[in-house]
Amino acid sequence: MKIKNNILRKLKKKLDNTSLTIGSWLQLDEANSALIISKSKFEWIAVDLEHGFFSENNLPNMFKSILMGGAIPFARLQDSSKTSIVRAMDAGAYGLIIPNIESKEQLQDVVKFANYPPKGKRGVGYCPANNYGNNFEGYIETIKNPIIIAMIESKKGLENIDKIITCEGFNGILIGPYDLSASLNITGKFSNKKFKSAIKKILGTCKLNKKSAGIHQVKPSISDLKKLIKQGFNFIPYGMDSVFLSNNYPDIKK
Repeated sequence: MKIKNNILRKLKKKLDNTSLTIGSWLQLDEANSALIISKSKFEWIAVDLEHGFFSENNLPNMFKSILMGGAIPFARLQDSSKTSIVRAMDAGAYGLIIPNIESKEQLQDVVKFANYPPKGKRGVGYCPANNYGNNFEGYIETIKNPIIIAMIESKKGLENIDKIITCEGFNGILIGPYDLSASLNITGKFSNKKFKSAIKKILGTCKLNKKSAGIHQVKPSISDLKKLIKQGFNFIPYGMDSVFLSNNYPDIKK
């Protein structure tokens, strides 16, 4: 399925200008639910290939359903390897969220693997993303400078944030709150001073370098969302399919 270039350009412009953009998250390997969620007002939807369980054969259908619903399909990868990057993009992801970035060199490799020559080293060929060659030229034009979001999820990544932020060719930072807190030995304790200090450092570095900053708000809450925006976050994954389902079960015991 073709994507309208202006939709992708609009999102890139928002990221470049650190303007607010809100998306969501998928863990369930179900194209119909992906379509339903993408028909909401989310601008992008991330398919979680790290903690979700997705059939590789169904990935193109997931990304197509997100496009059909009017959102930009992202892939949250398992790792930063060339194989993970290329497989997700060939399946139809237009944006990449890369877990556990800990050095500038690691992120530079991601940029290289995600881009076609001469800028990068992504292999060129027919694939679901270009409709097996039927949209070959259009896809090549659309996917120039793909959206790349680097996740900071560890103490090492936090320590190297000043160097990581200077990498060229990526669009923003996304904090993985649970993994980052675990790396700081305060798992899930988001009110801890050590965690708050880490968040402040990442936000400050992003602001200084005019990079988008994000954090995943797992549990849906408009009041909490407003607090994150007020803090300075502008790239926010809001909730996810599994949580939306859990939160809407009727309490039949009452």
